[in-house]
Amino acid sequence: MSSAEYLTPLQVGAWNLKNRVIFAPCTRNRGHVPGPLQAIYYAQRAQAGLIISEATMPESQGYEYSNAPGITEPEQIAGWKKVTEAVHAAGGLIIMQVMNIGRVAHPILQAGKQNYGPSAIAAAGGRFKQLNEYPHVHNVSHNASTDVTYVQPAALVNPQEKVDNFRQAFKNAKEAGFDGVEVHGANGYLVHQFLDSSANKRTDEWGGSPEKRCKFALDVTKAAIDVWGADRVGIKLSPSGGFNDMGMTSSETLATYTYLLKELDDLKIAYVHVQRWFSMFDPASRGTVFEMSTWRGLYKGTLLANGDYTPAEGKLALAHGDANAMVFGRHFIANPDLPKRAQEGLPLNAFDMSTAYVPGEKGYVDYPRWDELSDDDKEKTRKAWAKLEQAHDEDRKKVPELLKQQAAREQEVQKERGGPNEFIKALEPIAQKEKDDKPLPSEKRA
Repeated sequence: MSSAEYLTPLQVGAWNLKNRVIFAPCTRNRGHVPGPLQAIYYAQRAQAGLIISEATMPESQGYEYSNAPGITEPEQIAGWKKVTEAVHAAGGLIIMQVMNIGRVAHPILQAGKQNYGPSAIAAAGGRFKQLNEYPHVHNVSHNASTDVTYVQPAALVNPQEKVDNFRQAFKNAKEAGFDGVEVHGANGYLVHQFLDSSANKRTDEWGGSPEKRCKFALDVTKAAIDVWGADRVGIKLSPSGGFNDMGMTSSETLATYTYLLKELDDLKIAYVHVQRWFSMFDPASRGTVFEMSTWRGLYKGTLLANGDYTPAEGKLALAHGDANAMVFGRHFIANPDLPKRAQEGLPLNAFDMSTAYVPGEKGYVDYPRWDELSDDDKEKTRKAWAKLEQAHDEDRKKVPELLKQQAAREQEVQKERGGPNEFIKALEPIAQKEKDDKPLPSEKRA
């Protein structure tokens, strides 16, 4: 058991975090070039132990949203500098998450250019979300005849070119005044695509074995280290997959990330940020279910945990030592004072999905702090939050059964291959820990 709580300071690489409540990278689609509104938004959340910026593009091609920011043009660097200055003035720390989306780009946002990936394999299922699911997003032609499914990418001829794009972005982030960088290696985007055998069928130095599939992620991380030093670099991973058609067998996932985490440990980077499996990010049931205890057992360095945690559940994760700090996205968007609410067990404002990606201030800089609410509004917030917690508990109850189903599927795969089921052996202590550490029912939470 750990004695760490949310307001316990934490040394993470070069940064002395004042608390263990981290603001997750969250796409908000408020501007291709950051400006005064973004400066207000991030400064409002400077109470975080660390802010990780929204995913930011390292080249002009590679946007998923028409109003997502980049870090390639002088005006973007200048815009981000206003953001970092505002956060620093408010006493906060902010690093930039850099992301290339790879095969899940759509040509309509790439000036007609071909999208690309490790291999010429399109992501299956789903639709390109900006074009249909979020019709309120501006600057996109909503032609009913537009093909909004994922499109087949071209296989990258020279992946090193993309490593170099990342390297330049890391340099630009330093010019913009950030405190460090995070490599986005999760959620089915380019770095993750190289890691996952369902998207990477290469037979050269960039694919094939788990070690070769990890090369791109490790080379991008090393490029960040070259620019910033290891103690100002982090990486985000989502080993469970699911989102954007990611997902390997359980044993292959375990083999890949066991190797990757060991290599990252050896690089002595500031942290690894792991997103666990949760149903919202696995809409087509493509993912493999692992809980945070799996990765905590494999990585010796500082581990940040993410993935639909409530503050009460995150407090348990800290207490059990499954993570060194907790990363919150939607909850931090809706609650600029989240460190206070998390520590004191106060109910949270609900996140408004309808304003997640629309332009303007609504749902962006107008969420109230607890002390700004009237007594009536506080009572309404308590009742609404109790319902949300209960729904969250019901969703997490699916995990043990999913683990059983997954183990059974893996056993069938191993029988076909005629080999031992290493995944099931590895799963046994994890399953027992899940049983021992199951989340408290909502009515027993602090």
